[in-house]
Amino acid sequence: MAILLVALTLFVFYAVGRIAFGIVKYRLDERKPRKSVEVEGLGTLTSSGPKRSLWCGRLANPPVAIYLAGTADEPNAKLISNLKEAVQNLPELRDQALAFIVNSNELKALGLAQTTEKVALESLDFLWEEKPELMSMEFGHSDDNNGVFRVDFENRKPVRLGYDD
Repeated sequence: MAILLVALTLFVFYAVGRIAFGIVKYRLDERKPRKSVEVEGLGTLTSSGPKRSLWCGRLANPPVAIYLAGTADEPNAKLISNLKEAVQNLPELRDQALAFIVNSNELKALGLAQTTEKVALESLDFLWEEKPELMSMEFGHSDDNNGVFRVDFENRKPVRLGYDD
């Protein structure tokens, strides 16, 4: 019985110690300053954390969030190049995406008006380092506060529509 009690005590001590260590380590990691880089034409991109590889920023005009994959130290150079190209062609890409949304009947299926007047671009996403030809555009609808439409592009052409709620 004493051996069982000692074993149980050691197990509890070990488990509590591991949990406490994990919490302290997490809190210390979150306190570390996030890296930022200045990218000409895009502004400031900030790392999502010390161990993560997502870089976030915001275009000034139009005010759109941008997300890029990369390493913990820097965003992927090829994705930055592709993002700059997309920004230069943003009106054309946005129009293609909006037409893709309207022609898909997804708005109608959700009970929303089949018009683009209430659909607004929220983000440009370049998240696949191994497939830099892929990008996504996310759109919100003013009558639907619960979800976003995601248009996936391949080689600057819309290929898939998703709805995330």
